[in-house]
Amino acid sequence: MPKASEMEHAVRHHIKKKLDEDPVFYQKLSQRLEEILQKFGEDWDQLALALKDFVDEVQKGRKQEDAQAGLDPQIHAPFFDLLSKSAESRGR
Repeated sequence: MPKASEMEHAVRHHIKKKLDEDPVFYQKLSQRLEEILQKFGEDWDQLALALKDFVDEVQKGRKQEDAQAGLDPQIHAPFFDLLSKSAESRGR
């Protein structure tokens, strides 16, 4: 239990710290964290295994292949995602 709990808190802290830099990407990660927590509940061993892979992914951040072609994943992609999300919500 302690290891899974520590990993959860570390991921939450990292997401919170990076949320302003790339809100759409880190909001998706936050949602995935909640899904993982729901899926494994108090099965601490399985939760720790799932969180281990997820922690690695969160720490790496957005990769080039996650961004649209030609966009810098750290500079342009977050802005593009915000525009896309805004346009999506207006189209509803």
